[in-house]
Amino acid sequence: MAEKLHFLFMIHPVRGQAFFDDMQPEEEAAMGAHFAYLQQALADGILLLAGPMLDETFGVGLLRVDSEEQAREFLRNDPSVKANVQRPELHPMKLSLWAGK
Repeated sequence: MAEKLHFLFMIHPVRGQAFFDDMQPEEEAAMGAHFAYLQQALADGILLLAGPMLDETFGVGLLRVDSEEQAREFLRNDPSVKANVQRPELHPMKLSLWAGK
């Protein structure tokens, strides 16, 4: 079995700070679906962690996948990305240190 790859993603609201100041009903629905999507990915072992940054207008997550294409597909299928509410950014990562290792 091939070693799993890790990717850090950042996800930015398309409307920037205005998204937080005046979230529209369709954006709220997309964000609810986004949260459920991340919960399922966590249960499936694809997502290791995720959450919003408190000092910037974006969220981050860490994926554990078989390929870069799998990571890109995961982000493309995020309901908030499909609804054009958020735009993702993907970065390959080599985990060097982590708890329990």
